[in-house]
Amino acid sequence: MGLSRPRLLELLSDAIRRPFTLLCAPAGFGKSSLLSTWAAEAVEQPIAAWLVLDEEDNDPARFFEYVRGALRSAGIEIGGPAARTHPGAASPSAKDRMAVLLDDLADLTQPVMLVLDDYHLVRNAELDTALAFLVEHAPENLRLVMATRETPRFPLARWRTKEWMSEIGADQLRFTQEEASAYLSRSMGLTIEPQSLRALAARTEGWIAGLQMAGLSLQRHIEVQGSAQLAQVVSAFNGEHSHVIDYLAGEVMRLQSRELSEFVRKVCVLDRFCAGLCDAVTGRSDSSALLAAVERGNLFLQRLDDQGRWFRFHQLFADFLRNGVDEAEAFELHRKASAWFEAHDRGPEAIKHALAARSDADAVRLFRQQVEELLARGELPTLLAWLEMLPTTLVRQHQDLAGYKAWLLFMSGRTTEAMEYHGVATALAALPDAPEPPEILFSLQAFIAINSDQPELAIELSQQALSRLGNTTSFFRLWPLFYSGLGLLRTGSTREAAEVLRQALDLGWSFGHRLTALDALGHLIPLMSGQGQLREAKLLCEEFLAQCSPSDEAHAPISGLLLIPMGMLAYERNELREAVELLEAGTGLCKRLGSVFHALAGTCALAKAFHASGMRDRAWNAIAAARELADRSRNPRRRRAVLVASADLHLRDNNVEAGRLALEELGPALEVAVEAQLLQVRVLLSSGATLPAMRMLGGIEAACRDQGQQGTLISVHLLQALGHRANGGRAATLEHLDKAISLAAAGGYVRPFLDADAELATLLRHASLGRSAFVEELLGAVRHPAQSPAASQETAPMQLTRTQLEVLVLIGKGLGNQQIAEQLVITVGTAKWHVSQIFEKLGVRNRSQAIAKARELSVL
Repeated sequence: MGLSRPRLLELLSDAIRRPFTLLCAPAGFGKSSLLSTWAAEAVEQPIAAWLVLDEEDNDPARFFEYVRGALRSAGIEIGGPAARTHPGAASPSAKDRMAVLLDDLADLTQPVMLVLDDYHLVRNAELDTALAFLVEHAPENLRLVMATRETPRFPLARWRTKEWMSEIGADQLRFTQEEASAYLSRSMGLTIEPQSLRALAARTEGWIAGLQMAGLSLQRHIEVQGSAQLAQVVSAFNGEHSHVIDYLAGEVMRLQSRELSEFVRKVCVLDRFCAGLCDAVTGRSDSSALLAAVERGNLFLQRLDDQGRWFRFHQLFADFLRNGVDEAEAFELHRKASAWFEAHDRGPEAIKHALAARSDADAVRLFRQQVEELLARGELPTLLAWLEMLPTTLVRQHQDLAGYKAWLLFMSGRTTEAMEYHGVATALAALPDAPEPPEILFSLQAFIAINSDQPELAIELSQQALSRLGNTTSFFRLWPLFYSGLGLLRTGSTREAAEVLRQALDLGWSFGHRLTALDALGHLIPLMSGQGQLREAKLLCEEFLAQCSPSDEAHAPISGLLLIPMGMLAYERNELREAVELLEAGTGLCKRLGSVFHALAGTCALAKAFHASGMRDRAWNAIAAARELADRSRNPRRRRAVLVASADLHLRDNNVEAGRLALEELGPALEVAVEAQLLQVRVLLSSGATLPAMRMLGGIEAACRDQGQQGTLISVHLLQALGHRANGGRAATLEHLDKAISLAAAGGYVRPFLDADAELATLLRHASLGRSAFVEELLGAVRHPAQSPAASQETAPMQLTRTQLEVLVLIGKGLGNQQIAEQLVITVGTAKWHVSQIFEKLGVRNRSQAIAKARELSVL
């Protein structure tokens, strides 16, 4: 292999302290290489007697002759014949021969390791019995080490219980990404950029032989075409490459029985499988036994559950097997799989196999059965992928399919294609003999109105849809309700918008429509923040987070809709490290979800958090990424969000002219967007136009009071204070500053003060509330800005947030999630989420490991 792997050498050194060490993994996982490297490099290694086996070694006499020869070659003094017999006596059994051998080795004075390589080629039950006898009766200084592709027929369960054996399997032998990089570089002279390396490591799944074959393909490509387009070669590498085919055909499949080979060839069309599914696809009734044989033979089979019910093949092995299935047979196998999954209420898998079988009618029927449930769970990319697998002509023949595709394309930012399918759906609905329009079209029309700057029309269309749908629990009853809330928000009716969005949130969650609920939450939280309800908004987020388990929904793409508003709230509290973490995680998840709007909103908020943390380059990179998202979607609403964020960053950089130009691009939208209006005020104040700025602030203040926007009033009063200061009105300056402090203290707002003006510290010291604890907190924040998320690990080991450091300390004290929640005054769900984040950042799996790691980092 040409690469030393210290972690495995240490593992093997620990393993051979027991009587039996088993290295069991499929072909090409480096078992023999590990043993030979260990023999050459290990410190204080025992004497190694090495025997590489082949098919002819099934004869006991031959086997023991070679074992004795291996021992002698290693310098072990041993008697002559394998067993002492009398003339005419029957040939001794393998167990008898082993008993004699153990007698000869009884007086060993130094450690000896008997290595049997390729034991899968031995298929003699007598030899199995003899070697089991060795393990159970071996002298203190003798160890048996076995490398094999198949699980040996030994009493392993009993040996594990008695701690007589150590095991090293495929999971331990897999190359890590770092080892893969080192191997390709040192052994094959290949340097691959990180993204391609990650893709290749994922594709080969740590299979060493697979990585080597991929390296050979890359070397050949470089020889013929140079180093250009290596990424494309990496992405195309699969089990159909000639090196993979030759290896698997020669080293693996030739050793299998015809029955087993035919079984795995048919099963390979399945991404995952169980015995019942295999029976249905192959027409057999003994798949359970065959799967056990495949697993025992280490035929690149991986368990997907602890019970051993569900399995999958290694990707490259599956690719290789599929190469031997012709198209007609593959269609039939997929059709049977689809029928099985449908019969077992597994709709998504049934659709997938129906599409693979080109059973379009079945696929459409199953799609219609599943679409609302998958929409509710937020599986937008999956639904769009299914529709794109159907023939385009078929989708264009059905109102509902065209409508679904239009809406999903809109959500993913593909506006031009979306408008085309919207036109198809609308035209079909207008035909004389057209059936009643499907519910998706009502939601789609309201969606388009919102994103075409027609909020009044969106409200009207939403009300029409709600009247038609009545009190059903349909997914499409909730979307018009949600779009009605957005329409009210766009027209400035923030009180009413908050009520409607709260209704959509509550109904969506109670109906199980989490996408609608969390989308509504994502718009409601900034509204609540603007209303002065920062603490209430935080508690609301934690309430919903508590209902998401860290092992499922909390790490699913849909949870990004929750993490982004939580990050925005953390920013307002000046908890910048936590804000960046939440916003980065949430934005990445929303991209996977296919929700461009929320990904863009998260990216813009992230730019503010980066800038406030002193990371200007990352802030502007985030704005560039947001602009790319907006431009690609060709959506004016999204483009405006980026312009507002750009103007804000320019003003933070004291580039007033650039900020003014960005705001000018907003056009009439400037008049209805409060955030944009406040930025315009900042431009005017910075330009010395104090009177126009104060007039604008008067109008904004009146609107905020009318709509109960107490949170927004904080920024209004701060800007009014700055305006009066510019005019020399000290009393009015301090009056507005006191009003801002009173409103902010009630909700815990910090950032409005830090974002308002660099000289604010001077004003704060003269405020009439200057001795309050909140003002002291503000002054402390001004004097000691929140630490950048890029700070050294000395102050924040492994990039843990302040809350996570507190949680880690409580874990070290032995507190459970409920107790942690009570100590920190957070919900149990939030505690669980922080614990899962701590495990991930520390690279541990449980609390004990987390405590050990924390002590290593001097946190505990």
